Amino acid sequence: MAQGLITHLATKFQTHWGRINEAKIKDWLTQFETPKRMQLALKLLEKVDYVDDAKIIDMLLAFYQSLPVDDREKVVFVPFGSPGESSALITYLCSRALDLGGITVDRFQSLETVLDGNEQRPICFVDDNISSGTQAVAIFEELLGKKAESIHVKPLSKDKADNLKSCKIYFYTFFGFEEGGEFLKAKLGQELNITTFNSAKKREGCFQPGGLIFDNTQDREEAMEMCKEIGYCLLQDKPWNKVRKNEFALGYGNAQQLIAFYYNTPTCTLPIFWKEGMYNGKKWIP
Repeated sequence: MAQGLITHLATKFQTHWGRINEAKIKDWLTQFETPKRMQLALKLLEKVDYVDDAKIIDMLLAFYQSLPVDDREKVVFVPFGSPGESSALITYLCSRALDLGGITVDRFQSLETVLDGNEQRPICFVDDNISSGTQAVAIFEELLGKKAESIHVKPLSKDKADNLKSCKIYFYTFFGFEEGGEFLKAKLGQELNITTFNSAKKREGCFQPGGLIFDNTQDREEAMEMCKEIGYCLLQDKPWNKVRKNEFALGYGNAQQLIAFYYNTPTCTLPIFWKEGMYNGKKWIP
């Protein structure tokens, strides 16, 4: 195995908790069983776009500074979706970004608190990523009481739901597909004033010819089949049919992405990097 590259990647993927080291990378590669498959897996690992806290803070501060002046002075940031570790981290990162930008006023409140106020203020929902947009749409519909069953968030009262509909809404993600934002606006644009969505056009999947990861077609196709085979096995604990498991074996929605945040990995990324499960009778450690 390429020791120098492994040493470099162990440094690249360091977090505050020091989760990744050379030994863990080697253990992960060993699961691919043959030298050729390990080499292909290492090429994919080398191309992972790793987003650490410094990158997130830089992106969010740039977004804040791009807002119209009137909105910049009043906007309130609200974590998107259910409360949890990611929401707490996102709130911290947003706060840190504004501190660096010289913003000392507290701009972070719960959605309920914001909608309780007499002053109508722009709301910026912040999430780490959006892919197809279906989950984001479901969360907004649950907030508005349009779902018979709420899975992600509690419905707002009618008064607060009406207040939300009258607010100017920014929806910011650290990583997202343009298609997801367009789907969100198409589904909810008549009810919600969603002004801005931060995204990039959907990038080519890592196994597309334009991905430029592999030296030749044979390696690219071999790597794709390898990851699809393993990904399919790792998804056996999901209550899905074979068609859906095959579709998601290279990332949810067949996204084939190589994105990782320092605190988690989105499901659009290849499951070999983030999904525990069984492969060839052995436990897979992502």
